[in-house]
Amino acid sequence: IHTYTHTHIHTYIHTYIHKHKVRGQEFYLGQDPGDRDQGWDMVNLVTSEVVCNKCGTKLETANRESTLTLYTTHGPVNASSHHKKCPNKTCGMKFYYSYTMDMNGVKVFTPGSLSNKYFMTTSKIGYDTQFLRTTADTIETAAVSFTSICECYDTTHNTQIERQRLEEAYFIQRSILITNAPTRVPERDDNDRVDLESLCKEVMEELPKEDPYARHACTTDGCREGFMMADGIEKVCR
Repeated sequence: IHTYTHTHIHTYIHTYIHKHKVRGQEFYLGQDPGDRDQGWDMVNLVTSEVVCNKCGTKLETANRESTLTLYTTHGPVNASSHHKKCPNKTCGMKFYYSYTMDMNGVKVFTPGSLSNKYFMTTSKIGYDTQFLRTTADTIETAAVSFTSICECYDTTHNTQIERQRLEEAYFIQRSILITNAPTRVPERDDNDRVDLESLCKEVMEELPKEDPYARHACTTDGCREGFMMADGIEKVCR
């Protein structure tokens, strides 16, 4: 009878991923995040893409593991991820669990990323998709601010969730839902922030002219200017 520690199991699974190029997206090293106190430890996120969508070259799984924090309805949990990369040096595309990144660092999120259990916005931060849905409902229906949502989350789970990152995740997801098309996210500025105003402008330009969002214009403040999303303290009128 062999006794295996959690470390042995963790090492074995990661070795298996690299050796056999497992295509699955979430690998649970323990139980569900809701059962953290009963032994849940870590989730490993890997994209299911096999070939580069730019040049068609077979992807390689990176050996280096990235650690990140996943914010779930049960609180923050530790996780890890492995990205895949295109070995074609003239291409250089990288494929993460929720997005792709080119050689210039430009991220593109596809509609398929919304069907995953988790939604990664950076290599260090991700969210439970259900938690983001609840956040969107709270903002758009109850007119609660991002700040208040973060304060409630921090109090409940004794942690500190970053408001700025949550805002970015919300706007990226809503942009994908509205356009149902790959969404390019502007590069971060010197303060490590995504220009959300530019993101919303790009989404507006991508809408077909016959779309009701593009056609509609009323006397509500901000409507004639084409604003499609509102801050957490405002009502969404469109």
